[in-house]
Amino acid sequence: MKIIACLTVLLLSSFSSYAAAPYMSISVAEDLTFTEETCLNVAENVLQKNGFAQINRASGSPTIFASVRDAKNYGFKALVRCFTKAGIVNVVVVADNRGDILAKADELRQQIQTQLSPSAQTTVEPINNSVTSKTIEPAKLPNILVILYSMQSQTNAIDNAQRLTSKGFDAGVYWGTNNLNIVAITAQNKNQAVTLRNQLISQGLAQNDAFIADNSRVQYRIFPNGTTPSTLNSSFENSGFAFADTTGSRLLTLDELSAPEKITTALCEGNRLLSVSYVQLQPGNNRNSLRDTAQNFNNQRGDLFLIAEGNTRADTTCLLLTDADKAALGTQQPLMMGVYANCERTVTQRLTQQRQRAINQCWHLANVGKNGQIVVAEFQRQNNEMLASIVYISPTELVFQDYLANYNQSSCWRIDDGCKFDPGGFHVYSVFQSPQTLHLILTWDGAEGQNAMLLKAKNSLFESVKQGYRYWAQ
Repeated sequence: MKIIACLTVLLLSSFSSYAAAPYMSISVAEDLTFTEETCLNVAENVLQKNGFAQINRASGSPTIFASVRDAKNYGFKALVRCFTKAGIVNVVVVADNRGDILAKADELRQQIQTQLSPSAQTTVEPINNSVTSKTIEPAKLPNILVILYSMQSQTNAIDNAQRLTSKGFDAGVYWGTNNLNIVAITAQNKNQAVTLRNQLISQGLAQNDAFIADNSRVQYRIFPNGTTPSTLNSSFENSGFAFADTTGSRLLTLDELSAPEKITTALCEGNRLLSVSYVQLQPGNNRNSLRDTAQNFNNQRGDLFLIAEGNTRADTTCLLLTDADKAALGTQQPLMMGVYANCERTVTQRLTQQRQRAINQCWHLANVGKNGQIVVAEFQRQNNEMLASIVYISPTELVFQDYLANYNQSSCWRIDDGCKFDPGGFHVYSVFQSPQTLHLILTWDGAEGQNAMLLKAKNSLFESVKQGYRYWAQ
């Protein structure tokens, strides 16, 4: 069931026309018997009766996306996926109001389940993401946590942690391996965690979806006694990812920016910095297919920018920057893309020695400056744990961006990847070196969409500075 929840999280991130919602609720019905068409028809009917006006079936997948919007926001977004062979229906609801969302997924699931099979079992799972980053400084993290919130803005997360701290709980905000802020209570052991969870729920300080986890879900503490919010947001708070139209002359953001008028530059593929000017907030329309593609460019909501001189490749992704962002990145390094050739033997030996883990395959992606290079390596499977890494290599350092996954025959790192790591999905856009650190900008393509990343080197690991997601599944 955790794999189902993981797929749902990745699929639901497709709804990027609006700013990401802070709350998610998942409800799962099991032991059902149905055909794929029957399940989709029932789900569509239930969604329509519940006010979901914009309903789309995914081509080639037993999945329905739906949304309810008002003049200001979407209100609700929903995903229903039918697993015919397993007899499972997975319902996910995302909303920007926790009070609205708590019962919504269960309500929709119950209506679908009743029409398909009144005797089905039901489970509600916390969010799970099998694609994670390597844990940073695990020794400094608590061993056991009661996680209350896992999809909040940093400001809201800190407010909630402060409220819990004022009531005597050891609360903190952590940066999660799913690149989201997590509000959690520290426990000494699992028994105490169970007691704390029950206490929080009985006092109305937590909802029933609070769950107990070890520290593998978090990378580092933000608040209190961690990296301060001012440090995390000292730069790049106004930056964001965008995609180009069919001419390559206009860019549309994946999420609305806080101060779009401050954007001056677009960093696009091929290590290119292009001057841009802000046009307006494009409102979108009812022809929006929810795909972040050039063909849907004019129908989607987002901040619209015009490239001042020249253009980029049609339908490509760019990172929008302010002048302050450019200064923080440092000096742009010469970049020469490779052809996914096998890594040199000395490289694989260094990686194997550093990680104490044998390598299945290693591919060269790019040369950086005079002595640097970027490679992608897939390490040998250990039990059910799969590991692949993007690595920046210089004569004196190795910096890893790790991607862990649980073994599954159909999907490990990406949906429907057959548990095979494909280096061809990675595209290095640019590398910058400042006196403090190194920044790497790259994208990772999958069948369902693209992850865009701005990463910063910290010791021997990359950490996320800014991320974006484009959904483009047919």
